[in-house]
Amino acid sequence: MINNQQKGLLYEKYIKNTIINIFNKPAYLWNECPETILIDNNLIQSHNQLRLNRKEIKEGFIHNHKDIGIDIIQIENNNKCSIIQCKNGYSNGLVVNDIAGIMMRTAFLNNDIITYIYYTNSLSRNIIYTSQISSNVSISIVLIIIYLYY
Repeated sequence: MINNQQKGLLYEKYIKNTIINIFNKPAYLWNECPETILIDNNLIQSHNQLRLNRKEIKEGFIHNHKDIGIDIIQIENNNKCSIIQCKNGYSNGLVVNDIAGIMMRTAFLNNDIITYIYYTNSLSRNIIYTSQISSNVSISIVLIIIYLYY
């Protein structure tokens, strides 16, 4: 049996592969995205700041920058990036607290960066309303059923 963290990672990989194979756009999981893309799009400050964070935080796999709500980086046709949060398995519905990290990042980022939220269940009224009045946030339902037996 797999735990929720493992299910979440499987869902993130599924969404990344969908972006690459269906939408024909480059996409990276947060911890595999080249640092230069993150720096060019103001998602991190610098290589040096990342090096200092690496010494203190020691998490992640490649660039070791802490995941704060951004699961996937998608490269758009204009070479700008979009940020993506994936939420899988919230049977009681996705609420604002569940997406606070990416929404905070969206609020402080350049308006050229689009935010996508992919989810598998229902949304709260507040999230639906906020997405309707926000031009740079797109929320899409992606239903996926994965049966894994161990």
